[in-house]
Amino acid sequence: MKNNHLTPVSLDEAAHFLAVSSRTVRRLIDAGAMPCLRVGSALVVPVESLPGLRCGADAGPDMRPLLRLHEAAARLECVRSTGA
Repeated sequence: MKNNHLTPVSLDEAAHFLAVSSRTVRRLIDAGAMPCLRVGSALVVPVESLPGLRCGADAGPDMRPLLRLHEAAARLECVRSTGA
């Protein structure tokens, strides 16, 4: 079976786009909640299966990874709160 239409991303990349740890991505795969493929010895996730992400000609801004707290604070030109 050929999968020429799939765009794979590593587990770390999938975790980055979803703003979770790579361990969480592995748990989702183990639970059957996220599909994965084996490419050689590596597991990859089809980018099409990641919620909120599109690829191809209509990709647009959805392909940008989520901002971390310090990145969002810098863009908003404010100080991040420690929650205290």
